[in-house]
Amino acid sequence: MAAAQKYTVDDLQRIAEFACQEMAYITSLHEHWKPAAYDETIFSRFNNTYAGHSFNVIRVALRREVVLGLLRLWDSKPRTFNMRLISENLRDDGLYDCVLSHIRDAFMPSPDCRAEYRAKRTRLCDLITDTQGESSNKWKCLFKIRNEHLAHRNTGGQPKLVAVASGDKEDTAVEWLYNRSAKIVEDLLAVTNGHTYSFSVAAGVDNLYAGYFWDAFRPHGPPSFE
Repeated sequence: MAAAQKYTVDDLQRIAEFACQEMAYITSLHEHWKPAAYDETIFSRFNNTYAGHSFNVIRVALRREVVLGLLRLWDSKPRTFNMRLISENLRDDGLYDCVLSHIRDAFMPSPDCRAEYRAKRTRLCDLITDTQGESSNKWKCLFKIRNEHLAHRNTGGQPKLVAVASGDKEDTAVEWLYNRSAKIVEDLLAVTNGHTYSFSVAAGVDNLYAGYFWDAFRPHGPPSFE
């Protein structure tokens, strides 16, 4: 078995920043998709109307990008995020001491803070391992969507456009990975860069903007922007 790729402190910090950017984009897509999937007033208003086709195209496109974005975070090919390698490198105490030295220089954490960082690092690595070891059915479902319908197109069988709908097993798997990935990326940014970022807060902002957009398609018409 080949030795695990060794990261530097700069590698870990850069990867964490890229992961945060990717997860922020996924969060925005997810929050703009939710009203189109779950709001019955919007769905019923578009059903059987001249705009129904465009509505469904937008709804499906948003969801496809969420699925692809999440699986990019968990890809294991060279020059990808590769959560397994991130976890293996973070468990290296010598490397993580160097990470803490960089954080100390920027934020001057006390000795107690360093212990908290180490404990959080361990919990993060355990969470990554637990996520990768989660029910294989969830991962099989997600990679089947990506490999057969999104990144590639399976030409066997009947043509099918996958639109993940609320309540089905695909949606359950996507929501599980979405919530788990948000927590992991938040912690990754904290233990490598010393930065705090909340995707739930970011989701609230995107939800507000999405509400303004989708309100225009509810029966009472567009909202007041004053």
